[in-house]
Amino acid sequence: MRNKLTALFFASLSLFALSCSETNFSPYDDYQEKYVLNSILHPDSTFQIVTLNKSYMVNNYDPLSSTEDTFIEGALVRLWNGNDEVVILRDTTLTRSAGDSYNKPYRVYYTKNFKPKTATNIQIEALLPNGKRLSSNTYIEKKPMKVDPIDSMKFYPKEGIGYAGAVWTTEQKNAVFATKATILYMRKGMYGDKVQRASIPAYIRNVNGSIVKYYPQPTSLPYWQIDSSAINYAMHSISEGDPEKNKYYIYSMVIEVSLLDNNLSLYYNSTSRGKDLYSVIVDETDYTCIKGGYGVFGTYSKYSVVLSFTPDYLRKLGYNSGLY
Repeated sequence: MRNKLTALFFASLSLFALSCSETNFSPYDDYQEKYVLNSILHPDSTFQIVTLNKSYMVNNYDPLSSTEDTFIEGALVRLWNGNDEVVILRDTTLTRSAGDSYNKPYRVYYTKNFKPKTATNIQIEALLPNGKRLSSNTYIEKKPMKVDPIDSMKFYPKEGIGYAGAVWTTEQKNAVFATKATILYMRKGMYGDKVQRASIPAYIRNVNGSIVKYYPQPTSLPYWQIDSSAINYAMHSISEGDPEKNKYYIYSMVIEVSLLDNNLSLYYNSTSRGKDLYSVIVDETDYTCIKGGYGVFGTYSKYSVVLSFTPDYLRKLGYNSGLY
């Protein structure tokens, strides 16, 4: 679980770290050190990570040329669930990915004893050794979201409907949602007979004779539809090149919907809307929700909808149902 959460955290952090640069920065100005705190809390776990770093100066125009460790050690980092529960985070090291320009381990603050509560003001504070204080807060609605299959679709495919999907409601204003769909299956005699996951694209296109897969982007819409062609493509792909289709057992299709809290939704709305492959951004918005510094602090709520495949559909593909 820890490795999975760490991977998810850094995948998300790679997006949020873009908000921490100053658009008017000039290497010839008087340098002023800045402080950056980033943390995305996982509500389904008690293991949380916080990164705390300082800005740095290089002698050229390539910021990646620096090998300085920017981690701020010796800080007092705390998390609160309301006014009654507080934890102090400890520092630890994580292994950097191969080819990283920094030659020192990746250092972070962490706790194994904090699970965000709903209907509670969640706060973070970092007191730096030089006396500087960074802080932020967020809030999770008491009933964050309700998710259902579209048209009460319990099985796929449903007669007369050329798609599958989910619909949801939330009391959070201007919310942003992240979606994902997977197929759960098992292939007898492979992977130790363990259940595997295959991702389903939002839709596919035939481009110059090749299939191009398009995966979902964050959205403010209260629903998500997956075209049947994308589902069928994913179902065929799991056994591509394998003549023994009868050794595949299909369990279900899982649609996941994550509700980004207000801080993360504001971040996405302020930095990502209106962009496409042809956009040129000359004045990127510097979004931060950290008082006394830069960075992002937030959390999210994840929900799942499970759809079963009809036996006739699986038989046409040569598969077996994994449900009994």
